[in-house]
Amino acid sequence: MAAIGFTLGLPAWAGAGLSPGAADPAGAAVHYDLGQLALKRGDTDTALRELKGAEALEPDSARIHLALGDAYGRSAEKAGLFSKFTLARKCLAEYERAVSLEPDNAEIHERLFEYYSRAPFFLGGGSEKAAAEAAIIKRLDPGFAPASDAPKGPK
Repeated sequence: MAAIGFTLGLPAWAGAGLSPGAADPAGAAVHYDLGQLALKRGDTDTALRELKGAEALEPDSARIHLALGDAYGRSAEKAGLFSKFTLARKCLAEYERAVSLEPDNAEIHERLFEYYSRAPFFLGGGSEKAAAEAAIIKRLDPGFAPASDAPKGPK
C-alpha cells in the first residue's frame, strides 16, 4: 500500500486500509475508496464523481452500484425540491442495478427495503414493495428484523 501514498504524494501510511488493488491509482478500487471517504465526510459531490469513475472502470460491480445508490440518496436528502426527485430515482436505479448483479446479497435488499419503506409511491416506493423485499431478506438472512422506526407505506 505504500505505493499509493507515494503515487499520490501522501505519506506511506496514507494508503493503509484501502481496498485490495488500490495500489493502482487509475483503478476502480481507488475511486471506490475515495468515494466512500467522501460519503463519510458528507461530500456527496466528490463521492458521486469518484464512484462514477469506479463504475466506468467496473460497470458490473454490485458494491459500486450500491455505493452510488447511497451517494444519490444522501444527495437527494440535501437537494432542493426538483433535484430531490431526480436524485431519488437515480438512487433507486442504482440499488436495483446492484441487486440485479448480486441477487443473493441481503445488504443490497436491505437498502431497497429502506428505500421502498421511505419513498413515496410516485418515486417508486410503497409498502407492498417493502414487504416483498423484507420477505427476500428473511430468506437470505433469517435474523433480519425491519427497523421499527421505518415509515409504514408511501407518504
